[in-house]
Amino acid sequence: MIKTSTPKLDPGTATIEQIEGYFGIKGDKRREVFAAWGFPSNASTAWSEIWAAMGLNQTQARKLWADLQTPLLDNKEVSRITGISVGTINDWCNKEKYPTFFPPPIRLGARKKLWISLEILAFKQPSLYSARAKEIRRQAFLPAYVKTSFRTSNIDLNPLPSTPVIEENPSHLDRSANLTVAERQTRDTMFHTTEELISEITRQVEFSASSEVPTMNKVIEVLEAEIEAGHPTSSRRRAQCALRSLLRARKLAPETVELNIDNFDRLFPRAGWNRVNMPTMTQATYLDYRKRARGGVENALGISKHKRELRERVDNWLKAAKWLKSLPRYRKRQVDLSCVESTLTMCARESGYQPVDMTQSTFRALYARASSTQKKSLRNAARLIARLQADVETADGIRTFFPHPIAAIQTTSPRQHELPSQFQIEIDMMTQVSSRTKYSKIRKEWRHLAKKTTDSHKKAMRGIIHALMKVGRLHSSANTIRIALSDQDAVFEALQYVLSRGEIKASTAASMAGYLPPILERNGISLPELRDEIKAIPEFKISIKNSQMGLETQNLCRSLIERLDMRADFLLSHAPLRREAEAIMRLAKNDRRGLTRTERTRVRQLGTAALFCAIECGGAPIRVENFVETTVNVPDAWLTVASKNEFRLVVPESETKNKKAIDTLISASAELYHDTVRWFLEKVRPHFFRNDVSGNIHDDKRQEKAAKTAALQCRWLIPGVKNQTKSLCYNTFLSWFQNHMRDLVGITCNPHNFRHGQASLLYHEYPERIDMIAKRLGDTVETVVRFYAWIHNEMLMREGQKALVALLPGGHRT
Repeated sequence: MIKTSTPKLDPGTATIEQIEGYFGIKGDKRREVFAAWGFPSNASTAWSEIWAAMGLNQTQARKLWADLQTPLLDNKEVSRITGISVGTINDWCNKEKYPTFFPPPIRLGARKKLWISLEILAFKQPSLYSARAKEIRRQAFLPAYVKTSFRTSNIDLNPLPSTPVIEENPSHLDRSANLTVAERQTRDTMFHTTEELISEITRQVEFSASSEVPTMNKVIEVLEAEIEAGHPTSSRRRAQCALRSLLRARKLAPETVELNIDNFDRLFPRAGWNRVNMPTMTQATYLDYRKRARGGVENALGISKHKRELRERVDNWLKAAKWLKSLPRYRKRQVDLSCVESTLTMCARESGYQPVDMTQSTFRALYARASSTQKKSLRNAARLIARLQADVETADGIRTFFPHPIAAIQTTSPRQHELPSQFQIEIDMMTQVSSRTKYSKIRKEWRHLAKKTTDSHKKAMRGIIHALMKVGRLHSSANTIRIALSDQDAVFEALQYVLSRGEIKASTAASMAGYLPPILERNGISLPELRDEIKAIPEFKISIKNSQMGLETQNLCRSLIERLDMRADFLLSHAPLRREAEAIMRLAKNDRRGLTRTERTRVRQLGTAALFCAIECGGAPIRVENFVETTVNVPDAWLTVASKNEFRLVVPESETKNKKAIDTLISASAELYHDTVRWFLEKVRPHFFRNDVSGNIHDDKRQEKAAKTAALQCRWLIPGVKNQTKSLCYNTFLSWFQNHMRDLVGITCNPHNFRHGQASLLYHEYPERIDMIAKRLGDTVETVVRFYAWIHNEMLMREGQKALVALLPGGHRT
């Protein structure tokens, strides 16, 4: 009889990439952990050995292999699944005291804590996962390096444990810590200034009986907990990014800096910015980051809460906001009140104004000092207050807070010239003629109208006509503007007026003078001396030929050349964006539901930004206007599948700025650029055709199938959010990209800076291959050197000095 051998149950081998994804660690951290476990640092490892190092048995049931090879969850992901705040989970881990049925973590160092996803799902939904989770086999005696143990228990539907009561503080240094609530409130009323409150709270934190000194990482955890609790996300994400960016500029990390408001002010004083110690950010960025980060520190220390309590005694802004929220019309639409309770309140407090001090002139003064975003919100606030003052039902109530009449703020810009309607009609006609392109000799007609050129020509013509009226060469009652434009002396006088105006930018005057000759000539008006006279004026010569790279772009290029970590973040910026989007979709899948509208919006934004980064680095640096106009699913599509592992991107020469066609391949590689493009097409793009909220997984799958069918019928790679028959708006993508690059990647840049960054990096490493760099950017060598490839002159000087010294006898050439 022939004996048949039973196949050995072997879960297989994990590659380095799988291991890094499994533990969420890379590079040095992975090698450090592997060294502690006795594994080879740069080699594949059997899954059974990995499980043994974690404290599991090497042999596990085959049905558990997929669950045990699923990436482990960090504390943030556990928080999203269970609904328990990150701070609470960290507190359990620090005290090594876990509620019943909650699994202890797997530790990869002092702060890195991870959980098996199946066990967390069993804690959240025991009826579905507890039976399978209990089949996970663990070692009877754990290795010394495994600092945790599994608490066996029968998982049932018991409710989550309540928040533990804080024990009495025995510290003799802070006797006020054991006061009752009433005694504490009485004590707090003795403080009359915010500074007294800050010093008192800081003293309590410093003399706390806790054995662990709190660090700035608590600020990030508190903000994360507030996001999970449903508070607005954007401002808190920006505060987290601001704190990390400031600490990184000082070569510090949140885990190593003590949580102390005085320590923060010493590290980052208001006048603490200069170009030497913070080359990657401007002064405005530093002040903005400082303001956001300091607010997060105050919030983590409890100072913000005490500030609010103090304000309630002397400040009527909170009372005004509370009254507005009580109105029936705003109970379900409180987002409309943010212009008053947020922007107006903040701007007024900074200037020392209370609601009773707000007059129309005060409003205008705040408006004049506000940023562009704040101005829009202040206009909404003035309009809201004016509407409530005019309403009979609310007039008495609103005037108790705002007794002075407030009118809507007019937004007419001083640069928008008021011209008679007959002039405007004639300007429209002339600019349509001047901006036509692609003349067909067969049809004898123009086939295309350049929209951006039309807008620029209209702006220039309005400025010239306004100048002609100001110098008395054109009367508002005239029937036509052509007579005045045909008079060379009149045009010269108008340009002299434009040149003498100090309130307009030099670039505006230069653009106006530069556009004028072609507009007139294309409309049959010939002024022989006009071009020569304009060329003779230095102020009118501000053009692309003598322009330079902006300071912020120079700082970005400098950082990319000097800092290897930032260079890696820049070239792999698609990865964190994609990871964040996948985490949102994975959370919904684990909860067996569809995405909420907020989650779907965020997935669209993150996916689109990741797609752009993948195309820029994995294919070719195309411009944003070409990116948003890319087509798919049509015979002449720009993005097509070239093979199983390649996408082809083709942009016709007629659609590029430099009139050079783009033809590039995005191939599969270890950097996953190709995978990100495919992931966007399969997982993200269908969400542009959905606005539903599916409560269960079955409804979501039906909606997903319908969305994929609709996506196949759309020609645009990135459809519009509201109208999928059009492509995504340029400005919409711009805001998405800049926000997520700053908040998730940690790099402040716009899409166009990808061209500058790539060119500068390549030119720094391969100065002899300028032709290759020019080919990649689709520009001439002269254009690349002049505008895109920033040269690190200081580094070249140092290298030249070393090369010179190496010429000495005994010197070493490098």
